[in-house]
Amino acid sequence: MAWRFEVGRGGGASPDSVTVPLVKLGSRAEKAGLVSWRDYLSTLPLKSAQGTREPLPGGTTPFPLLILNHPPVSGGRLPIRRDRIWFDDGRGYLPLRLESQMLEDGLSKDSRYVTDSIVEWGDPVLLRDGTSFAGTALFRHFTPTSTVQEGASLKDWPLRYYEVNSSKLRFSNMRLNEPLDSSLFTINPPPGTHVLDEVNHEMYITGSAGEQLHKMALQLRNDLPPPERSRGPWLWFVAAIAVVVLGAGVWFYCRRSRLLRRPAQ
Repeated sequence: MAWRFEVGRGGGASPDSVTVPLVKLGSRAEKAGLVSWRDYLSTLPLKSAQGTREPLPGGTTPFPLLILNHPPVSGGRLPIRRDRIWFDDGRGYLPLRLESQMLEDGLSKDSRYVTDSIVEWGDPVLLRDGTSFAGTALFRHFTPTSTVQEGASLKDWPLRYYEVNSSKLRFSNMRLNEPLDSSLFTINPPPGTHVLDEVNHEMYITGSAGEQLHKMALQLRNDLPPPERSRGPWLWFVAAIAVVVLGAGVWFYCRRSRLLRRPAQ
C-alpha cells in the first residue's frame, strides 16, 4: 500500500490511526490514503502531548519518547488512542519505533491501552549530506481474540492480542533533495491503456483502440433516431382544455336542438 511507503520513509502516519474522516484532510488523504504528519498532527490536541525518555522494549538504553494523545473517549477522560514514538537522538532524531495503541473499555476503571500496530525502523544509512535514513521499516499488526473461560459468559471472556501479519520495506538508492529531470514525471502510457482521470473526471483508452471506440460511439449516435422529446405536463393541460371545450360544444348543441323542437305555446 502507498501509505506504508509514506510511513516507512518517515513522511506520514497510518490512515488507520486517524480518528476523523479522511475527506476533511484533503483529496490526497481521501483518494490515496496518504496522511502527512502535518495533517495528522492537526487532528490531535497537541497540548496533551508528552515527552520523556524510555528504553525500547527489551532494551536498556533510554531514548527520547514522544507520546501523542488523541481526544478523550466520549464521557471519559482518557485518550481514545495514542501513539508512542521513540527517536535516536544520536542520529538526528531518526525514528526507531512507533506503537499505535487503542483504549480498551475506556469507561471502566480497569481500562488499559493495547497495541494494535507497530512500526520498527532499522539498518540506518548515512546519506551524502550527512542525514541518517532508515534502510528498513517493519510493519506488525495485531488483532484481539477472545480467550475461552469456563463458567463465564461470552462477553466476559478476556481478550488477548496476537500478531497476525507483518511486512517489511527495504529502501535502496536513497537520495535526498537531489535535482531530478522533469521527464521522469511525464507519463506516456502505451496504446490500449485504460486511463481513469480523477482530475478531469474522464475515462478513456489510449492509442488507436481508444480512437476507434470514439469513432464507433459517434457513428452509433448518428445512426440511431433522435430520442423522443418529452411532452411534459403542458400536453395534458392542452388536452384537458380541449375536452372541456368539446363538452361545452356538445351541451350547447343539444340544448339548442331541444329548444327548436319544442312546440310554440
